[in-house]
Amino acid sequence: SMFSLERIHKAGARFDFDKAKWFNQHYIIISEDTYLASLVKEGVTKMFGVNFDSDYIAQVCSLMKERVHLLPEIYTQGAFFFEEVRNYDLAAVLKKYKPENHAHLENMANLILSSGNAVEEVIKNYIHDKELKMGEIFPVLRIGISGTMQGPDLFKTIQVLGNQKASQRLLKAISLFQDESKKVS
Repeated sequence: SMFSLERIHKAGARFDFDKAKWFNQHYIIISEDTYLASLVKEGVTKMFGVNFDSDYIAQVCSLMKERVHLLPEIYTQGAFFFEEVRNYDLAAVLKKYKPENHAHLENMANLILSSGNAVEEVIKNYIHDKELKMGEIFPVLRIGISGTMQGPDLFKTIQVLGNQKASQRLLKAISLFQDESKKVS
């Protein structure tokens, strides 16, 4: 016959997979957030056992879509949008966490709660006014709220989560970071 299995080469397979992933990533990036939300809604509900609002899922898609290759990664890598953080990148936190900044971090958690749509401005002003180092504060805020340094923009993440949830989550996280840093020192 014209077709035989011997004529199929394994060599091309990996390249095709990468190319397929690239096309998929590109397709995800150019897709409307509401359309992506309709595609992942069922997966989100299955994984987290909660029926999230489609608009909320679309907002998450908007933040996650440039960071993923495959659709389910929107909610597996972005799980912190749908549930409390399970694992913090503690190694990264403990490199940056300074006990003397702890009160400042608590203040920032409270500022997030009270600053409406101006979170970014308020937090950056606070860091500037107190002459803190961005490089010590930002990673702790990011990991406190999302568990990871790999997530989307901190302030966009706070906006989607909502100030109250972000603030509560940060307070819980920094108290954990404080305990962990005591064990290390």
